[in-house]
Amino acid sequence: DHVAITAHKMLSGIADEGDIFLKKIIPVTNSTDIGTLFEEIESVIPGMVHELLDGIESGTINPIPQDETKCILSYPRYPSDGWIDWSKPAKEIDRLVRSVSKPYPGAFTCWNMKKIFIWKGYVLAEHPPFVGVPGHVIGSDDNLSVKVLTGEGIYVVTEINEENGDEIIPPATLIKGVQQRLGLTSGELFEVLKLLWEKKEGP
Repeated sequence: DHVAITAHKMLSGIADEGDIFLKKIIPVTNSTDIGTLFEEIESVIPGMVHELLDGIESGTINPIPQDETKCILSYPRYPSDGWIDWSKPAKEIDRLVRSVSKPYPGAFTCWNMKKIFIWKGYVLAEHPPFVGVPGHVIGSDDNLSVKVLTGEGIYVVTEINEENGDEIIPPATLIKGVQQRLGLTSGELFEVLKLLWEKKEGP
């Protein structure tokens, strides 16, 4: 997997549709998150600028038209899109966490009716067969990480913080024991909707 950054001509139509002068490929691994990706992009840009200016001056850069049939329109995400659906496969949850990590708002879930942000984790490569409800905490390890069941596989959470807390902490310092579940149960969701309705109706 990879991402590409380009130097391209700016036009008045759809954003980023101009001819491409220069393109650089940055590899993406299973440990890459949006923060480390930004750092990599920032380190590449100065060299690209020098290469572009030198190429324009020497006439060695030829603009390449973009293929409109391969263009993909991208629309903005909202902070609420960071909600973790534990019924999804562990690989999808891992991608979500890495894609909205700092400096973005972060992926989040609920625990004991409290909002917590999950900043880092990974997919457990090997695990025994299991049966359980997605979101259920099945254990912790010596690093104070917690293992969570998903719709497919196990996701290991390594860094969290509470909604109003600035400090990032190991999850097992807050989520203790296996009689825990992340996300909202149907009963908790009912209580949330009930509170919202009562607030709307007023006294």
